[in-house]
Amino acid sequence: MLVPWLAVGRAGRFALDLVVVFAMASAVWKLQARRGLLVLVAVAAVLGTLASAAGTWFPAPGWIVVDRAARVVFVVLVTVCITQNVWREREVSADTIVGGIAVYVLLAVAWSSAYQLLEFLVPGSLEVVSGSGGHWGPWEAAPGEYPRLLFFSFVTITTLGYGDVVPASGPAAALASLEAVAGPLYLTVLIARLVGLHKAKELALFGDILSARDAEAIGVVNRVVPDGELDSFVADWANRLADGPPLALQMTKRMLSNAFSLSLSEALSWEAAAQTVNFATEDTREGVAAFIEKRKPRWAPYTEE
Repeated sequence: MLVPWLAVGRAGRFALDLVVVFAMASAVWKLQARRGLLVLVAVAAVLGTLASAAGTWFPAPGWIVVDRAARVVFVVLVTVCITQNVWREREVSADTIVGGIAVYVLLAVAWSSAYQLLEFLVPGSLEVVSGSGGHWGPWEAAPGEYPRLLFFSFVTITTLGYGDVVPASGPAAALASLEAVAGPLYLTVLIARLVGLHKAKELALFGDILSARDAEAIGVVNRVVPDGELDSFVADWANRLADGPPLALQMTKRMLSNAFSLSLSEALSWEAAAQTVNFATEDTREGVAAFIEKRKPRWAPYTEE
């Protein structure tokens, strides 16, 4: 992540890769992950490091592909290890919150590596918007290195938009849509669960009487509004929901309602099923098209069968 800001050569990039790999592998070891995961992490780390070294000094396409693919696998495996550790915690601590944040960042890094692999294999899959500045340096700083795609990944997972890079092919649009859905789902299923447990214990153990403003501040109620503004506020929220994608909203509501009773494997299964269903709908393509064309999306009507 430091490469876009550092004027480093081939040796510098390789050294930076080694530091990152060592730090992430050490974290997995410290978390005492299962032996099978540890072996997979070690294999991906060694394979990626060797491919990175070979690709740095001998930039043949094969080495670059292996390096990018190994990066994706390595970061995903590390993310799984940290997620499992965070999910097992029953007490919310600073380490738990930091672990949750780390998972969110690593998801963006993993997607960035996937975008870079796709762009290297199929040039033109992602394009820079005409007229945008070059503050992230050249589009391809080195063979297979696309610094702007890290920025693209972070703004996509936080649903801020695509920035100065847009998907220009079907696979790129599918990857970007998947990331845009996975980011908010992760926050709702994992982070919201941990924070909710933390506040629930406080309320249950102390039994304090909450004012309306206190209830709003800690999330027990969504909003507190004056009596005279209640009807207009409710109508505004209802209209905003009505303008959203019906199927995606329905599935998100169902997942949130069941989040507290699901194990990690069950939550991941639900998320995978939801993503599979949503990406097969016209709404996904319509959402991407509406964003690129800067217009209001026209969602397909949804009726539950």
